[in-house]
Amino acid sequence: MPPASPLPDLNTRKPQMSVPRGACDTHAHIFGPMDRYKPLATRRYDPPDCGIDRFKAMLGALGIERAVMVQSSAYGTDNRVLLDGIAAAGENFRGVALVAPNISRPELRRLDERGVRGVRASTLPNTSTGPAHMEALARKIADLGWVFLVHLQHIRELPRVAPIVARLPVPCVIDNFGRIRGNDGIGDLEFQSLLRLFEREENCWVKLCSFYRLSDAGAPDYVDMEPFARALIDICPDRLIWGTNWPHPNCPVSMPNDGDLFDILFGWIDDEKVRHKILVENPAKLFGFS
Repeated sequence: MPPASPLPDLNTRKPQMSVPRGACDTHAHIFGPMDRYKPLATRRYDPPDCGIDRFKAMLGALGIERAVMVQSSAYGTDNRVLLDGIAAAGENFRGVALVAPNISRPELRRLDERGVRGVRASTLPNTSTGPAHMEALARKIADLGWVFLVHLQHIRELPRVAPIVARLPVPCVIDNFGRIRGNDGIGDLEFQSLLRLFEREENCWVKLCSFYRLSDAGAPDYVDMEPFARALIDICPDRLIWGTNWPHPNCPVSMPNDGDLFDILFGWIDDEKVRHKILVENPAKLFGFS
């Protein structure tokens, strides 16, 4: 049996920091109800039963008005839970789907009509779309104005992806700080390569997400992840976005509170205008919020 994921902390604390209007959580997952949306038998973990209502309650506690929900590998390319979640949540919600590399143009248009604004590739084993599929799939989605998310298992896999990113005709978002670990340090060769890619390629974006599970220093402050955030901000705050990774599936550390995580991350960002870009302006541009 795959390991079970616990519920997130449902008592989301209101952030001490001011949250601007139009703020957007660009990375969260929807699971369940499980009797209606059954995960794959080949899933790596048992997800918690956390549907759209619980997600909206968390966002409301944080003061977040917009969100982008990302299809979980636990459901594979069966995007029903994602599409139904968007439909139930309303116009301030978008989705990033998992699709087969040979997906048809009519199916992509159908997903677009239902609020999908991107696709996701991963270097994890047994995923439908990996680095080898990125260029062909990016050409299919280019005229839709979609984005390409790339999920690395570890930053050591960046060399497989970096040359591809430079050739994509769409914005490409590197998820989760590129999966750099806290103990790797700011001088890590692959993280420095990520910084150069981020600086050089105008279609390269980075998502500030999941630092709590990448930190080796751990709670309560996750101090070893702060230098990575500051380095990315110094290069280009105009191409950074943020996500909660709610409900923190397959979490390898003690379950965090999303209000605490918000205050920690945005406490590392000294400039209010930069916080506004990351929370409001950048996701609005990338995912088509008006």
